[in-house]
Amino acid sequence: MKFKGISAAVTALSLVAMPTLAAAAPVATPLTAPAVESVKGDNAALNGAGIGLSILAVAAAVAGIVAAASGGNNNDSPNSP
Repeated sequence: MKFKGISAAVTALSLVAMPTLAAAAPVATPLTAPAVESVKGDNAALNGAGIGLSILAVAAAVAGIVAAASGGNNNDSPNSP
């Protein structure tokens, strides 16, 4: 039960702190330019990798949801002393 309270407190703190830190971040100046890199050569072998990885990630997420939802035995009932 103590862990539940601690996790709620950490969640509340992060919800308050992150927007505050984002607002305090320095603004990019015109002198700040993004890095530019040119790629030479044939990248044909990597073109399908993004699609394959995204399908794998979606499959892993669905498998995790199914595993969490299946539950197996029902542990909602109280234990006997």
